Amino acid sequence: MRTSVFLGCVSCLAMGVGCSPSSSENGGDAGTDASATFDSGGTDSGNVDAGNCTLPATIAANMTLTTACPVWHVTANGTTVAGSASPVLTIDPGVTVAFDKGGFLSIGTSMPGGIHAVGTSGMGITFTSSATPHAAGDWSAVALGDQVLSNSTIAYAAFQYGSGATSQGKSSSQDGYTYGEPAGALIVYSASQSLALVLHDLTFSHDGGNGLVVDGFNVGFGSGSGNLTVSDWGTGFAPFVLAANQASTLPATLTAQGGVVDLIAGQGAPGTPIGGAAPIALTQTWPAIPIPYLVDGTNPGSGGGAFIEGANNSVATLTIAAPNTLEFKSTGQLAVDPNGTAQGELVAIGTQSAPITFTSNLAAPAAGAWGGVSFTAVGSALASSKLQSVTIEWAGDATLVGMGETAVIYISASAAASGPVISGCNIENYPATVCGIVYPSAWVTPPSPGYGSPNNTFTGTNTVCAP
Repeated sequence: MRTSVFLGCVSCLAMGVGCSPSSSENGGDAGTDASATFDSGGTDSGNVDAGNCTLPATIAANMTLTTACPVWHVTANGTTVAGSASPVLTIDPGVTVAFDKGGFLSIGTSMPGGIHAVGTSGMGITFTSSATPHAAGDWSAVALGDQVLSNSTIAYAAFQYGSGATSQGKSSSQDGYTYGEPAGALIVYSASQSLALVLHDLTFSHDGGNGLVVDGFNVGFGSGSGNLTVSDWGTGFAPFVLAANQASTLPATLTAQGGVVDLIAGQGAPGTPIGGAAPIALTQTWPAIPIPYLVDGTNPGSGGGAFIEGANNSVATLTIAAPNTLEFKSTGQLAVDPNGTAQGELVAIGTQSAPITFTSNLAAPAAGAWGGVSFTAVGSALASSKLQSVTIEWAGDATLVGMGETAVIYISASAAASGPVISGCNIENYPATVCGIVYPSAWVTPPSPGYGSPNNTFTGTNTVCAP
């Protein structure tokens, strides 16, 4: 592909068409820094090289990729868009960007930088491999980092043969990050700013790792995002990865046959390991989507899964829309207000036609494949939580956070309390030695409707128990 790129640029010159970046942002003054191409040293030189269809190592001034070059080429060393001038890389509709093996395009990971890559429904943008033949994971990622400009957007684009990953499930250091992020063909990450970038009409195919990764405690999808399709992904990876605290921003218009949305803890700082319980600190609603949510963050012995608890004395209420399925890994659980601060609530109300299911992520689970759901609260704070017409299956294995008891649903309180409402639920396929629901009778008063039969259905030996 390198040869074809070179010949393509020669053809451009033969036709009198330059392959240089567009000068439209500076009134056509090719001598200005903002429209400059780059010299062989790979940095902004202010000089114009009209025959160069290869992106430099660093883009420190505004640059536009046009269809004047049949293919724009990124070497194995990658390209970084960043600098004190806050450069923006614009990619026109119909442009193809081809990456050598291991190559990447990094935007705003070290200094400010932005990208505007917006195709059209009839003329999309393609990010692909330059290798022959192509293979899944040939190149690393388009990576939008900690200092990416907040108005960056990517739309009507195809990502092919990307998401190159190591055996540890991290993208290589060649993605432009100092610390490895979850491998993905497109990665959006920030630890220092809130981001809600608009990403729509994107397709991902032949991924070596994950498809689309949006990572960061305050990083999600912007309004207008949607129509996201991942056709395949690497073994052990997921089509979509998102911080649990931002799952409410997930667009419902997504497609990944047989896949999941992998909800992770959301890294608070570069290099923070993914694992442990994922915090949900904002009041939010997880939208109904056509594939399951996978509650990740497994950390055996330390209470994996997710917990709902507001910050700074605020209450975080997680509402799960119906229909939906939540899957949990081994030792995973959903802990509501685990520290007993009256700052966490869970509302999940399903119906027969729009069910909500909490289950194991295993293809063939056994009883006790994951932990369960726990409620801890001060006084009357439990009353607002509701589990109604929810199926909870294959749970009852892990010791729930801070409880010292094993159950499918564990309820505790440090003072007299009423709640939560648990009614019309199916609690199924849990171990014979485990209770369906455990609550401390001295403190918690079951509301009406209450915890036990006939409002709820149990398939285990022990149904409602007091410790």
